[in-house]
Amino acid sequence: MNLSLSLSSPKPRPKMGLGLNVKITVPILSQNNGFTSYKEVELVVLKGIEGPVGNANITHSFTYKPPAQATINRFVQFESGINACINSGELVNRKLLELITLINRQHIYESVEVDYKKKSSKKVEELDFMGLRDEFSELLKKSRIVRQKLNITSNSQVKPLTSTLHRFIQDRNIYTHGKLAFAEDQDQFVIESKDPVGKQMHYSYLTQEIVQSFLSCTQPFVNIINEIKAIYPANPGPV
Repeated sequence: MNLSLSLSSPKPRPKMGLGLNVKITVPILSQNNGFTSYKEVELVVLKGIEGPVGNANITHSFTYKPPAQATINRFVQFESGINACINSGELVNRKLLELITLINRQHIYESVEVDYKKKSSKKVEELDFMGLRDEFSELLKKSRIVRQKLNITSNSQVKPLTSTLHRFIQDRNIYTHGKLAFAEDQDQFVIESKDPVGKQMHYSYLTQEIVQSFLSCTQPFVNIINEIKAIYPANPGPV
């Protein structure tokens, strides 16, 4: 099995100026009957700043004009793409939780041969997405039966997959907790998000290619997890 995946991530960049909250009306196409309804949403329009920022003696004035219809259409596309990324991320998260839970049950009841020891001292249900990823990495590196199933002969084969999964989770966090914004002077959409370490605001460029890259990783991750799950019986013993 090919364990290498390609993932293009949103590229962070520094503060992009002042943000104006603009209310826009966007269409919603019903999946059931094909009719289109509308909703009002808030779009952050980022305005570039010239001159020193933070000087109380300097005022910034902007000429405001409503976003063009083409910009609103792009907003709808990106909003839909981001929602798809969030759902895809949650799917991989849930599949990892199912896998690690299943293998943990094997340890408890020893109904099959198990040669992998859970890395974290936390209960499986207490692990977040990244914690589950760490357990998955340990499994690929140390479980003989899993390595045989996936034809893994060296840890160098594992690293591309686990590294991509690490970035996948980081990107999922940006999509889940970030806010879509429009950089007017760049004519580009970005995601506002906080750095989990420094708590500073980051602005990441977003393109359709980046969104599609994330989505294209989802099914391969699910396939690999399902192939590993097939090794173990679903009901090893009483709970």
